[in-house]
Amino acid sequence: PTNTTRNVMIGGGNSFGNSAQAVLGFKAGVAPTSSPTGIVQLYSEGVAGSNSVIPVMSSNTAPSGVCLDVTGYADFWNLFKGVNYDMSIPFVGAYSGWWGQYQFASAVVVSGWAVVASSDARYTPTGMKLQGSNDGSSWTDLDTRSSLTWSNSEKKTWTFTNTTSYLYYRFQATSGTHPGANYIGYLGFYLYGPF
Repeated sequence: PTNTTRNVMIGGGNSFGNSAQAVLGFKAGVAPTSSPTGIVQLYSEGVAGSNSVIPVMSSNTAPSGVCLDVTGYADFWNLFKGVNYDMSIPFVGAYSGWWGQYQFASAVVVSGWAVVASSDARYTPTGMKLQGSNDGSSWTDLDTRSSLTWSNSEKKTWTFTNTTSYLYYRFQATSGTHPGANYIGYLGFYLYGPF
């Protein structure tokens, strides 16, 4: 059929030493453009849907980089495992001033990001921004999203223009919904390389 999307799997590796596959989507009967756009997704071996330039984390500091949130939460790394991580109580962070970040071993360019909301959509961010830094103290706003609405466990992906390498990337909540409690839940965070 002329409107069917075709995926082409390209084997390879990423900078973290994980084997990976790039997934490129094409539509039959539609000529490719000379300036294609879209995210090339990298899936770390053995973890379906990880598609992030962040390695599949097994602690806040392994296998590489550093995961940190404003509360110093010991299990924050679970949100960077590449699969939805749900706790019996949604991961909590007061939306007023809450942030979570990933520090790479060396600076990288990021031009896309994604957030997976709580399995209970009543506790979700209505406003978020992504920031970059090379010293962990001076931050540049890279992308800002507002008026967000979610369904349970929904993943939202956004792209933006960026050519600057940063060592730190920070996910920051600016507003949220919370029936009777000042917290919001997350199931996962993702960062994407240039597209």
